Amino acid sequence: MRKGTQNAYNAWIQGRSWKSQRSLWTNGDIIYSYSTPILWRDASGRLVFNVAKYSVTTSIHQNGLRVILSEKGMAYNEEHMS
Repeated sequence: MRKGTQNAYNAWIQGRSWKSQRSLWTNGDIIYSYSTPILWRDASGRLVFNVAKYSVTTSIHQNGLRVILSEKGMAYNEEHMS
């Protein structure tokens, strides 16, 4: 897993913004790959994971976040956004 993915997750879980790369960033509420939201909490607090296929880079970000969520034992709802 890439360090940037872990840094984005850490900032997001703490509710703070982070942007070290132009392709992966968080505003503290949502983790984005480019301008595509890929992980957030819905109004009820459940994790929502965007599983739609985009670019190779976004797939790398998605896979890295899946690994983190799995390691943390965090359940999430999958959603296809297009």
